[in-house]
Amino acid sequence: MKVFAILLLLVPLKLAAQPKFEVQEFTGVVKSIGSGFGFALQQIVLDINGEPNGFLFHPAYGSWVVKNVKVGETLTLRANVNLRYAEMKKKQIDRTKISSVFFFHDSIVAIKTNQGWYEMPAIKEEVTTKTEVFLDKKVTGDYVQDGKRLALIFENGLVGYCHAILSTDDKLGDIKIGDRVSFGSFRRHIGPGFEFPIPNVKDVYYFNRLLDVEAKLHSYLFKQNFVRVGVKFKSTDGKMISVSFPSDDAQRIQEFIKPGEPLKFYYSDFKIDDQPLALPELHAIVQNTDTLYIRTFGFFGGADGRHEHEPVDIAGKITRINLTAKGNVSSLIINSEYYVEIDAMMAQQLALHFQKGKQISIQGKQRVKKVGEIYQRDYQIVVPERLTIDGKTFSVYIP
Repeated sequence: MKVFAILLLLVPLKLAAQPKFEVQEFTGVVKSIGSGFGFALQQIVLDINGEPNGFLFHPAYGSWVVKNVKVGETLTLRANVNLRYAEMKKKQIDRTKISSVFFFHDSIVAIKTNQGWYEMPAIKEEVTTKTEVFLDKKVTGDYVQDGKRLALIFENGLVGYCHAILSTDDKLGDIKIGDRVSFGSFRRHIGPGFEFPIPNVKDVYYFNRLLDVEAKLHSYLFKQNFVRVGVKFKSTDGKMISVSFPSDDAQRIQEFIKPGEPLKFYYSDFKIDDQPLALPELHAIVQNTDTLYIRTFGFFGGADGRHEHEPVDIAGKITRINLTAKGNVSSLIINSEYYVEIDAMMAQQLALHFQKGKQISIQGKQRVKKVGEIYQRDYQIVVPERLTIDGKTFSVYIP
């Protein structure tokens, strides 16, 4: 599955360099006024001499645009043009198509009216970190633009939005009006002046679909460092399904789930084909009449998360050596107390020195355990920066 972040890797190298901009004037016939990244109106497409050209405006100008810009009429505007992209566009073989990637659309700085130029100064984008999970919501409508289904409409002004540039998959295609679906993710910012292609919009969330399964608890899952980061369920048809959760949600999940009793869990359908060991994200559990929500999103492949660390200086004997499936050293247990992570470079250079019972000294950082985490074994987790064994010292490169 390809997502918006991957698009950053697809931007041509010529555009990755520091771009040069120039304000230029354009005149054409308005073909459409469409949605942008957050469903609010943000794009004007002009037909200029038979070729479509896309221009962006901040959604805060949406109300003004709706009142003053009409589809089918001639419009003159000024835009801050990315000169590099403009040159590349001239070389396009098919000049009748417009890029759906908004990175390549120039920003409007002014629009000409009968009263003169209406200036549209840049407005800083407001970013919201609010997330939410919606379970079994009834689809009351949808929104289609240029033949592509972009949004599902729910009751009380709720919209699940999935623009084509945010995913190459057809995430909404199999959902029918009247179906009940579950989804969740980040809320899109809505501010004064915002207008939408449909009326009565109150909340917009990126549509990250959640699948649901009826099951019972089978077991909990731990990383190599013995931190609990997931759970395995046995579905009613006998299938085993494993999902991940943020490590600091482990305790409340354990306290919530009643072993042996039926439940329903909801998890994200997001996956990356070349990361088969990365587990889908768990976002809700319903058992009896209670519901547990996990409103954190984007931890796919990194459920252990970021941690605070404090300096540590230890010395002792190697009491255990842990190996990867390929036989490489992945970690050491020191004095049956410390779990020391060993990276590939360190393992390659010092593997022959790592032997059970040997004396070793380590300076580095000790992980601070988060409230809510559960460790399978009561080890102190250490990231080494300097390691001494057999009189040899290895220092980790820290950029």
